[in-house]
Amino acid sequence: MMPLILANAQVVHGDPTVAPRLTDILLRDGRIAAVGERRTFDATDAEVLDLTGRALLPGLIDLHVHLCLTGAPRSDELYRTEAPERLIARMVGLAQRHLHAGVTTIRDLGGPEPGIFVVRDAIADGLVEGPRVLAAGLVVTTTDGHGSWIGAIADDLAGIQVAVNGRIDSGADAIKIISTGGVHTRTSDLMTVQYSEEELRAGVHAAHARGRTVATHASNPRGMQNAIRAGVDTIEHGVFLDDETADLMARRGTTFVPTLVATQLFEPRADHPEIPDYVREKAAVTVPAHRDNFPRAVHAGVTIAAGTDAGSTFVDHGLVALELEALTRFGLSPLEAIAAGTRNAARVIGLDDEIGTVDVGKAADLLVVDGDPTERIANLRNVGLVVRSGRVVHSRWSDVAVGARST
Repeated sequence: MMPLILANAQVVHGDPTVAPRLTDILLRDGRIAAVGERRTFDATDAEVLDLTGRALLPGLIDLHVHLCLTGAPRSDELYRTEAPERLIARMVGLAQRHLHAGVTTIRDLGGPEPGIFVVRDAIADGLVEGPRVLAAGLVVTTTDGHGSWIGAIADDLAGIQVAVNGRIDSGADAIKIISTGGVHTRTSDLMTVQYSEEELRAGVHAAHARGRTVATHASNPRGMQNAIRAGVDTIEHGVFLDDETADLMARRGTTFVPTLVATQLFEPRADHPEIPDYVREKAAVTVPAHRDNFPRAVHAGVTIAAGTDAGSTFVDHGLVALELEALTRFGLSPLEAIAAGTRNAARVIGLDDEIGTVDVGKAADLLVVDGDPTERIANLRNVGLVVRSGRVVHSRWSDVAVGARST
């Protein structure tokens, strides 16, 4: 792979305490080899791309994705009936949608086994283009609990341990446990607590003992508090967050992945004829609650990381930029929001030594946009160039060629 110099870029580092600066970056062998003035680079053989007027930042990370779902109403029914081979092909296409939006890493928190692992490995092995994928496989949930249609069923402490170890044996990179009820499962209630603190602690211990992080779907305060005290790594959604729970999250260092865009995109289309009545009734409560309660996390100083719930109803794949915009509407600065989708997210998945900031030695997963996203966060939508492992994989500029796959 030919070395590549990205010149005259306004570099947004990913750490919100580091001020953006105009500089040059040398990419070599899939990594960031140097940052500074290009005249100091030992790279006479490098191709040079002039990025004047454009901003460069780490590739974005989406921590909450469902590649098996399309974003259409009742797409779970398609998942249940589609042939496994066709579903795998569909998931590859949806993963590529993330990549073209500048999302170079995703964490899939609920997908078919082994299909989601096949997609992950095909991308990692270079058989198909796509973002880096970390996958949880089946979610751990109760009989008739939220997500049971894509779940490994566990109804007691021993069952949770078996289910967690089973996911890891199957190839899971992370574990997703459903701590409370949710909107899109007919047989679950939002205020239901599916697991006790003791049961959750057993699952967390089993996962951590084998080097896996734990995300938990949690909507109500009691379920969130059980999960936080049990040691989960991330709380997903947190719709009914209260001040006590936010303070606990901040004290324990639990990261919050609010998936604000999921309710934001659902609200204007709640009357869609294909939305089941039970979903519409629950959403009538959760949509305003999500919007009203999230600021509690900001005020408490909780670490925020970005996830979209991509694939859930009306949430297309590749919309991290919209999630970061939503975060700024609730008190985060543009630099803090960008950190939520880069550095903070990389820390959650244990890859902060590899991705998440623009630093020498890290993987060259980068996004270039028109305009300055630190001044106007919506500029993140103006994707011009996506670099994955040092190679241009997407460009909308006619003067920049998308590189051929290296062999």
